[in-house]
Amino acid sequence: MGWERLCATTEVMDGEITQAILADGSKVIVLRTASGAIKVFQGICPHQKRSLGDGYLDGDVLTCVAHMWQFDVNTGEGMNAAVCGISSYPVRIENGYILTDPTGVAVLARWR
Repeated sequence: MGWERLCATTEVMDGEITQAILADGSKVIVLRTASGAIKVFQGICPHQKRSLGDGYLDGDVLTCVAHMWQFDVNTGEGMNAAVCGISSYPVRIENGYILTDPTGVAVLARWR
């Protein structure tokens, strides 16, 4: 597949979650960590398959609205459901756009 363009860097605001859809139909979310780093994660919570795009971002903590599962946006690791995390995608910035390579995904979205 290769690198896919998700959105412009200007579309990813501090404290907000931007949703995107990959060429294969998978949903991802794009966000900025508290330090300003841009991250891309799977867009569906592993708990009950709810959209993480509807979640809340507070500093480096992403909270799913369904059952308040929380994830560290620096690593994708679960916080209050430590047995499960969310998959993180590689990120590249090119000419003001955020790109990801779905083949380089770090899978955390399964029960351990």
